Amino acid sequence: MRTGGRALVETTFSLDIRPLVRAGAIRDDVHADGKMTFGSADDELTYEVSTRDRANCWMRVRGTICWSGKRRDIDDEISLATVRHPGGGRRWCFVCPAQGWRVRKLYLPAGARHFRSRQAYDLAYETEHLDDRERAWRRVRKCRRQLGSDPDGLGEPYPEKPAGMSAARYAYLLDRPDAAEEDLGLPLTLGGPRFAYRPDRNRLRGRP
Repeated sequence: MRTGGRALVETTFSLDIRPLVRAGAIRDDVHADGKMTFGSADDELTYEVSTRDRANCWMRVRGTICWSGKRRDIDDEISLATVRHPGGGRRWCFVCPAQGWRVRKLYLPAGARHFRSRQAYDLAYETEHLDDRERAWRRVRKCRRQLGSDPDGLGEPYPEKPAGMSAARYAYLLDRPDAAEEDLGLPLTLGGPRFAYRPDRNRLRGRP
């Protein structure tokens, strides 16, 4: 799908570095390989990672992707780098081969043969072309999903705070759909756990 001549992020293949880091495929002093599947078993790419030379860390991605019935061969070598994390430590990222920018995701639009950054392909987000009401619907659905409730259950009470979620995060997720549902003109749902857990904002922020 294209809007205003620009392809959408949501319609491309994307390569996210975070799952690779969580799986241990990308870490210090490693030479590893594996496979990645995009959408269907037919869209499978192999990868090879090397971080043993700190001055030359890279990832090579090879395979075949099918677009609109046409198969395209992919063979990309992408540099890897680390950036300092505000909370301490380092975070791995890709280096866009086209622009040299350090990014978390690379994209492969329809017909392309190389993974590049969103900016390199001038990709747009679907939300850029939504009106205020459509954006409000998306906020409501997203927050409901993060709270563990039915994203389509608009107007229904929210669940109690999920285990492991901080009180501040829970309060934040409750406030966002409240505001969005008000924008949509939906009636507020009285009772239920939706209003049963409202921690004091000043206390959460360390204020007296």
